[in-house]
Amino acid sequence: MNSTAAQLLRNSFERKKASQGTFSIRSFAKTMKLSPSFLSAILQGKKSIPLARIDQIAKILDLDLLALAELKRAIAQQVLNEHNFSISSQGSVTHGAHNYSASDYSAANQSASKKYRSAPKYQFSILANWCHVAILDLCTCAHFQKDNDWIAKQLGITNYQVEFALNRLQALGVLVETQNGYKKVTSKMRLAYHESHSDIRKFHAQMIEKAQEELKNKASREDFEKREITGITIATNPKNVQRARLRLTEALHEVAEILSEGEATELYQINAQLFTLLK
Repeated sequence: MNSTAAQLLRNSFERKKASQGTFSIRSFAKTMKLSPSFLSAILQGKKSIPLARIDQIAKILDLDLLALAELKRAIAQQVLNEHNFSISSQGSVTHGAHNYSASDYSAANQSASKKYRSAPKYQFSILANWCHVAILDLCTCAHFQKDNDWIAKQLGITNYQVEFALNRLQALGVLVETQNGYKKVTSKMRLAYHESHSDIRKFHAQMIEKAQEELKNKASREDFEKREITGITIATNPKNVQRARLRLTEALHEVAEILSEGEATELYQINAQLFTLLK
């Protein structure tokens, strides 16, 4: 395994360890049915792991869709490097029973999502209320004022909600107070999980509700030109859903990069829903 893949594994291991104090190399190895020394060598990049075990690792380390894809890209790149393969953006490489699409793995090494750091699960509680995340990013705007009244007015919430959110964000270690304002501990963080999570569901439900309010109450041309709420209904091959989920998630990060270029003075939410309409 190359150093990039090993580093990704180490980062995911440390994040899991931070979220679950009892998690260790020994417990990880026991679940994988490997020796602790062999697993340690894998994490150090000294040993390779069979590709058939990647999904098992992803489940143990709680890797979400993007994190798993990034790990597979790193391993696929190692295979290419070891065999001196050269592929086009439209080609593919087959190794044993595993087929890697160049368009999914090699080109995506420059993806915007790689700039985001996955947060440990204990920080997911900031998603329980949409205004926590909103305040976290509002603090980065050029016109931000370190005044609870101002923050409350900007977001249409109460002073109590502002005070509670600021205390919560600082207690979870995602925000620190400075002399002139507040600072995000991690400029680009991603709160994602490999399976359904109650706080994540709650956050999305609240943001979908706010999108409904936008459609219901803001009908002027100016409002219309400041938003993009659209969708497509399409007959779907279920075999393509996972690939579509990955591309859609990558696209959201790319759009976020565009929106954050230059001086930030607004606060936007990007939603995406992909779900079956069948019972």
